[in-house]
Amino acid sequence: MKQIIYLLDGLTPYALSKFNKVYSGITNKNNFVNKLMKNSHIYVNAFGYGETYSTTYGFNTGQDIYKTNCDSFQNFNSFPQNKNLALYFQKNNYKNIFFRNAHHNSPTKGFYGRYLNTITKNFDYICLKKKKKNYTFNNFCEDQNLDDLLIKNHNLMFYFHDFTLHDHKLVYKNSSPEKYLTAFEEASKIIEKNLKRLKFNANNDILYFLSDHGMTYAPYDQMYFNRNFNYESNYHNLYLKDKIQFVFFVKFPNSKKKKIVKFVEPKKIFSLIKIYNEKYNYSNLLKSIKKKLSNSIIISLKSPISDKFNNFFIKETLHTHLLYLSFKKKISFALNHPNKYFDLIYLRIINRKECPKVFLNKIKNYYSKKNMYKKIFIYFMSLINRIFQKLLTKYKNVI
Repeated sequence: MKQIIYLLDGLTPYALSKFNKVYSGITNKNNFVNKLMKNSHIYVNAFGYGETYSTTYGFNTGQDIYKTNCDSFQNFNSFPQNKNLALYFQKNNYKNIFFRNAHHNSPTKGFYGRYLNTITKNFDYICLKKKKKNYTFNNFCEDQNLDDLLIKNHNLMFYFHDFTLHDHKLVYKNSSPEKYLTAFEEASKIIEKNLKRLKFNANNDILYFLSDHGMTYAPYDQMYFNRNFNYESNYHNLYLKDKIQFVFFVKFPNSKKKKIVKFVEPKKIFSLIKIYNEKYNYSNLLKSIKKKLSNSIIISLKSPISDKFNNFFIKETLHTHLLYLSFKKKISFALNHPNKYFDLIYLRIINRKECPKVFLNKIKNYYSKKNMYKKIFIYFMSLINRIFQKLLTKYKNVI
């Protein structure tokens, strides 16, 4: 059996035909990814942290991002080594292959390095980024002689982190639903080629298809790029489902279409993949799945550069937005914003009395002076360490 974890970076569920259509006047095409979803388990309430690294760290390790400092990327203690999915499959006698087609100039040091080291530990074959501009999974297969592996080994786990959509010129900046769906059509063809290359067989293999977040369309994407963007009036566009919701569906032998409506946060993906591997052909599969899920979750988001209500150090070391999501209530909190509490269902400003107690407790604890000062102190220590390492490297080069 092959098990394939395929993560398409930047894919919103609302580009898929199985979700409600939210783009007025636009029909989502029945592309390859939509066809893959047929007879799959589809998770319709999966929410992440609006960006790649903290969300996918949760996928791969099952760890709480606040306890592992994934909300403080730059701090030296972010993304610590933990048991990951590759270790789990390794213990089940799988060979593990990791392919990431990030740009060939993408950074792999600093917090990127800490993240990548944790994610890729226990993989047997690894590609962290393209060797050149047009490097593909097919090139990687040839470089690593993976065809021999496909013939000789029955148990293989492939992990894809595909940047085709996220890095597309129609998506990254000044995008629109029309542009986005055009790019998604191109990305779906790449996915089809990659799965065909590794000989994916829906009758024998398991496919876990994921994204990490969606995208923010123009003009609101400017809050991430333009310091002078009117964040005060438009901050609630950070919370749009197009951005914070991620794709998760699972296709396995003899699977049938099932919409799973309970809420999923990133760290639960780790456990769900283990459940599918162990129980995909058992009658108690759905019961085991639902035990891992909940009727409400709290997630968080970083501030964009246009946020003028929080200083640089706070934005570097904390997620300044918290969201409470349940079937009955969806509420946001924005640190230091004049309108802190916002009802995401009725799109209105509310007061703290309308918030669930569990949400208020999270706000109180996460933004306590003790937690904030601790994180900022570690940030300064990390900054000093980075400066020292740069000077040391420079000194060695001079010698």
